[in-house]
Amino acid sequence: MEPLFFGEPGRQLFGVYEPPVARARKGGVVLCCPLVQECSIGHFALRRLAGLLAREGLHVFRFDWSGTGDSAGDIEDADVTRWCSDLRQAVGELADLAGVRRVSAVGLRFGGAIAAVAASGGLELADLVLWDPPLGGRDHLEAIRAFDRQHRLDLPYATTIGPGELLGYALSLQLRASIESVDLAALAPCRADRLFVFAPERRSEHGILGETLRDRHGRGPHLAFLAEEAAWRPGAAFVPSRTIQAIASAVASSAT
Repeated sequence: MEPLFFGEPGRQLFGVYEPPVARARKGGVVLCCPLVQECSIGHFALRRLAGLLAREGLHVFRFDWSGTGDSAGDIEDADVTRWCSDLRQAVGELADLAGVRRVSAVGLRFGGAIAAVAASGGLELADLVLWDPPLGGRDHLEAIRAFDRQHRLDLPYATTIGPGELLGYALSLQLRASIESVDLAALAPCRADRLFVFAPERRSEHGILGETLRDRHGRGPHLAFLAEEAAWRPGAAFVPSRTIQAIASAVASSAT
């Protein structure tokens, strides 16, 4: 693994490049992490996926969004537009590092929603994989609020929270409005050759995504539902092995 900083001076992003372990293919994959506490929960899953993709011969790049992790900035000043720009920079950085022209993106939870918005806005991708994505930002924030409420009930001590705070992160009104504006069902076709949606179970929003989300050829996403023992819960590592293996195989199948 090669940790590095990239992007605009003064607003640099932190990333990790993983070169192929097996015979190198002519393709790369950028992994897009979720937001707030979900990023911590999903960290090991994305690391495991990165390792499998590298063993498939793919160049892999993970990074932190602006205002999160080790990237510059404060989350209060971030928004979806800025994060879409981050993804474009990450794709360009991987293309330069690895000398590849075909780059795919895999986004976990709201990381997938950001990737879909960026691809709908013109970001060119080989494959776009949405891993358990929310249908929209409003639904996603409500799910995080429910998660936050349950988390606090499970704590052995009382806690107080500030306005806009979710799972220990203060989200500004501007950021919440930006997240709530995301609606995957209303996006223009994504500039991707193939679309995939992976989830642990079929829900109503998947039917909507199947009817509305389109790739550059006008085709809907491939939907795959794989039940896993691993689940999202506070303080637990999230490593759904079946889904990770299926995503790695799907992305590798189009790389040469």
